[in-house]
Amino acid sequence: CAAMSGFPAAAQPDIIRAVQKDEVYVRMLRDAMLDTARRCFNARTVVRHQQHVGVLATLWYHGLTTGCGWQTLGEEYTDLFQCTSDGAFPGAARRWLLVLLEALTPPLMERARAHARRISTRRERERDEADEHARRRRNGDDDARPGRGWNESGDGGEDDAPSSSFNTDALWDAHRVRAVLGKAAARLARVADDAALALFHPPTRHPGSSTDAAAGAELTDPTRGFLTRLHLAAFYARGHHYQVTKRLAGVRYVFTGHVGPEGRPGYGLLGVLLAARVAATAIGAAAAAMAKKDAGGGGARGDGVGIVSGGFAVRGPDGEEIGGGGDEAAGTGGGTGNTAGEGKKCALCLSPHDAATATPCGHVFCWDCVASWCAQKPECPLCRAPSRPQQLVRLGNMAL
Repeated sequence: CAAMSGFPAAAQPDIIRAVQKDEVYVRMLRDAMLDTARRCFNARTVVRHQQHVGVLATLWYHGLTTGCGWQTLGEEYTDLFQCTSDGAFPGAARRWLLVLLEALTPPLMERARAHARRISTRRERERDEADEHARRRRNGDDDARPGRGWNESGDGGEDDAPSSSFNTDALWDAHRVRAVLGKAAARLARVADDAALALFHPPTRHPGSSTDAAAGAELTDPTRGFLTRLHLAAFYARGHHYQVTKRLAGVRYVFTGHVGPEGRPGYGLLGVLLAARVAATAIGAAAAAMAKKDAGGGGARGDGVGIVSGGFAVRGPDGEEIGGGGDEAAGTGGGTGNTAGEGKKCALCLSPHDAATATPCGHVFCWDCVASWCAQKPECPLCRAPSRPQQLVRLGNMAL
């Protein structure tokens, strides 16, 4: 086992090729297990547990190869062997830890991304409500004030100060403690949400990605987030761990084959470029946050480009962006301007929506059009995001 230290470290292209081969075989095993499950159970049960079937397929594949001390089919194809940082063969505990990480990390990462997407959607809704309140207050509508359980004056209300019989120091101390703890909990929750957004779903918008396909690809990009991109930048620069699971388990690869005439290529330049992109994105996000803070932390979206550029790209059912497109949305306060009357037809048949149906990425088509499309090719016709037939959602009472 210690003899592995005499072999050179695996090159990045070989590692990527091995991982891609393993993903193909795991997908084939998963499809075979799903086909067997459909023969034994009803379709509803299979759809409900298909993610668990994927985890089981990954456990099965990596347990019979890595767990038992053998090469995976991808590693055998590229002449790679697993080893630790000192060149020794991984022990049984480390191998089975890697097997569990391979099976459990992808669904956990997907849950984290979904949670970050919900946070981003909630914050966008809160900004919409704040903009609406600001617009109404500018129009002199005193009824549209943020909901408060006490009077605006701050003194003399029933809820503001207790009655004379209960106005004791103990009651005021308890009230202050609850207020301080509430503010601290809200601040911690805000920090946790900011961290989740930065790591898994940063609200970035690029100037050249205003089309539906680019926006959909950005929203469903599995490498989106500073955590994944920093990991990839480290891999392309140093070439040790392509997967987060290998980094957590402390497993890397050595190459035992023959070096071809092309030598041992690397992706060092790509790692530098990716790191520069992550740094530029972080600097832009920090600058936008500081600009928003200097501007008073609010205001309508049309007041400044900084808030818009750091915001979440919200798309309507037809795929068009709403509420934040620069000059078009400035001063409209909400957003169903000129673009609201356009693009209300199915992108496949170019006719008004018949039995409108949404894909997981948010695009809307006719039921017959998108169902037949996804049955042949399980992806969105516009942005190519994964969309299986069982994930389609019928929009029964939605006015398009």
